[in-house]
Amino acid sequence: MTDKQPAIPFDAIIVDPEVIENPRRDFGDVEGLSFRIKTQGLSDPIGVWFDDNGDAYLADGMRRYLALETLLHEHPDDFARL
Repeated sequence: MTDKQPAIPFDAIIVDPEVIENPRRDFGDVEGLSFRIKTQGLSDPIGVWFDDNGDAYLADGMRRYLALETLLHEHPDDFARL
């Protein structure tokens, strides 16, 4: 049995650089990562944590978040929830 979390709206994720673990300074080929996610799926999901108010904060996966953000703009119906 997997411990799968419910999907949340992408735009509900709060990006706070003070919270993200190991923030990258160079995000590399985000467009290439977007293409791989589109064609192969997201093999390693982004990590979020919830505060006491239930707000979701990006904890890790900023590069994947940026790639998903790109896909969301191109295909809003397919990538609106994570």
